[in-house]
Amino acid sequence: MPEHDLLEARILVDEEPLEEYDAPQDEKVSDGEIVRYIRATTGKQFKILARFKAGYEPKDAECLYCKILLDGVIRHFACNPLVMKQGVLVRNQQHKFHSKRMKDSAGRWKRMYFSFGNLTTTADAEDLPIPATLNLLGTIRVTFYRAKARKRAEPRLAKGIMPLPSEAIPEDVLKGQGIKSKVSYVASDGMAEAPEIRTHDYVPVPGDAGKKVTFVFKYRTKGTLQSLGCIPRTPSPEPEPPSELERTKGLLRISEEARRTAEAESQDLRRQLEQIQRLVNGGTQSRSTVPQKRERDVKEEEDATEGRRSTPRRAAVTIEIDD
Repeated sequence: MPEHDLLEARILVDEEPLEEYDAPQDEKVSDGEIVRYIRATTGKQFKILARFKAGYEPKDAECLYCKILLDGVIRHFACNPLVMKQGVLVRNQQHKFHSKRMKDSAGRWKRMYFSFGNLTTTADAEDLPIPATLNLLGTIRVTFYRAKARKRAEPRLAKGIMPLPSEAIPEDVLKGQGIKSKVSYVASDGMAEAPEIRTHDYVPVPGDAGKKVTFVFKYRTKGTLQSLGCIPRTPSPEPEPPSELERTKGLLRISEEARRTAEAESQDLRRQLEQIQRLVNGGTQSRSTVPQKRERDVKEEEDATEGRRSTPRRAAVTIEIDD
């Protein structure tokens, strides 16, 4: 939060102060300036808060002066009456600047509200005028100082010139600055009163007491602030966690795959057991067949021998074979 010698300035959007970021380390800052970067959102209206805080010493000043420059153009000033006790302010004194009275095309006074807008650039720079305040484009400057009133030789009547839509700015003159926004103005629906005639100017008091303090707000888009390193770049979005239904479906798929795998392994195991069983059964049959054939051969030989001896013996052998 910019604060210096009990002076404070903030930029408000929707009545809330914008977040502020330090200037890059390699940026040069002039004496008497406090520089902050803020994020500009196109279409958003903003206000400027300028505050003299309690305890501030006006010293020899007749008033406390505040001047507002938007993109280098003076848009506001304020002279604060002094409410002091023992030489210091007894309470905060502040102003909120949100608009300026200007004339429309019909010469009627309107209140023009401050807003962030898009800055148009072009590569075709022929015949395009370069603004005299180009070096202050993209800035809101709030300057404080102790002042004395000095009567003007001639009263000054506000002209109320309506800001015209700015022409496109040549790209080459803004190269490397990252400026993509400008201050725009939104006209009020109703009429506004004409400003008072200005009869005095306000000049700084002599010496150190009249030294100016300026708060510089450089408004930039989010992308520019990221490129400058003021704010971190947007990380890649993390994948969303699966819902309960998706987790349940996943578990069911895993369970079904496991069941199929187990069933396939079981079928394979049964086939292996059947093959082993066939091998076992086949080996037993071949072994039992050989001795039977040999016993039959022996019996046939014996029967043949007995047959040569007597017929009844052959009948007995025949009965044994039938069994």
